[in-house]
Amino acid sequence: MIRHTFKLIWNRKRRNLLLIGEVFLAFIVLFVVSTALITGLLRYMKPLGFSYANTWILFTNRGGGGDDLFRKSPAEDARKTLAQIRREMEAIPEINRVSFLSSNYPYSHSTWSTGFKWAKQNIQAWVWLADDNLADVLGLKILEGRWFNREDDASPRRAIVLTKTMKEELFGDQSPIGKIQTDDDGDEERVIVGVVDDYRYKGEFETYRGGFFERHPIEDTSSNLLSMAVFSVQEGSDARVEEAILKQIQSVAPNWIFRIETLGDKRKAYMKDNFLSAGVFVTIAGFLIFNVALGLFGVLWQSISRRHGEIGLRRAIGANRSHIAGQVVVESLVLATFAILAGILVAVQVPVLRLDTTLTGMRNPLPGLTYVLAMACAALLIYLLVSLCALYPSQLAARVQPAAALHDD
Repeated sequence: MIRHTFKLIWNRKRRNLLLIGEVFLAFIVLFVVSTALITGLLRYMKPLGFSYANTWILFTNRGGGGDDLFRKSPAEDARKTLAQIRREMEAIPEINRVSFLSSNYPYSHSTWSTGFKWAKQNIQAWVWLADDNLADVLGLKILEGRWFNREDDASPRRAIVLTKTMKEELFGDQSPIGKIQTDDDGDEERVIVGVVDDYRYKGEFETYRGGFFERHPIEDTSSNLLSMAVFSVQEGSDARVEEAILKQIQSVAPNWIFRIETLGDKRKAYMKDNFLSAGVFVTIAGFLIFNVALGLFGVLWQSISRRHGEIGLRRAIGANRSHIAGQVVVESLVLATFAILAGILVAVQVPVLRLDTTLTGMRNPLPGLTYVLAMACAALLIYLLVSLCALYPSQLAARVQPAAALHDD
């Protein structure tokens, strides 16, 4: 029957070319959608590298003083004020630990990257400025060495902690603890004191990328001034605690402007934005697939109407209804197979040519398993779509009576 089916398809190759083209386009669309959804799902299932539960963020702004972040020589009174704010916050019973950090905090859209040279390698890495308490506040997992602390005050080099991905990319299986690295300008040396688990600060749907934390304590006048704080609170802390915190720190700096948000709320907004974007993407793809399905259904229906004589002749020589219906479905699936094979030839070019990018726009190919799963999902969905579209036309074909052959003659 398969041989006969191929012969029938070949005899109507011009008509079937349109059908194959529609299914090919549907496969490409489904491949792109499947790749995006599978990638998002696999990334969502991986650990974030930090804890957002019961963690709040304090945004500070010196009234009329501009943004102090990353200034090399901030006003001395600003450092003293921030140090006093930290002491006042740590004195509040509902607050566990307080840490100052740079503006690329968890679930933020802020990015900061820099070149990192080691041996003959020069990679682009994320960099986060932080103080000695950040690992405790965010629950960062130390894999090797330690987090920076007061021991580093006496060191002439600035202490840094690498992420797991960056350590593996630069050092492989070797330990980086104690290694000395020089920045791009050659003006400052860094000493590696530890390695933490991968830190996907942008959220669950971001890929892993190498980066490092750099020590910038508030008390060190040579460090950048970090005017943003993240702190952990007791379970059950609510708006009343937030109001008490703001009232307490406002008394320290009456001319400053303060605002508090929770990482939990930041995460909800992040998830909402991503699901909304995914929903729009899937809706557009679904609309395209729906139009392809309508076209496929119409082509199959028209094909059946033109083949009454052929089908009637087969009925006259003994073919029953199930055989006729099965033939229509098999022909449709064979045509779908041709389209899928053509689609796979196009789809495999993506990992081969390394055309995909992360949301940051930087070159970072996805694992090959993602493409294999996406191709498999797209193929299964195409077979399901074609089978559904061929179901009713096949039933129409099965109803053709043997006398139809004589009528057409």
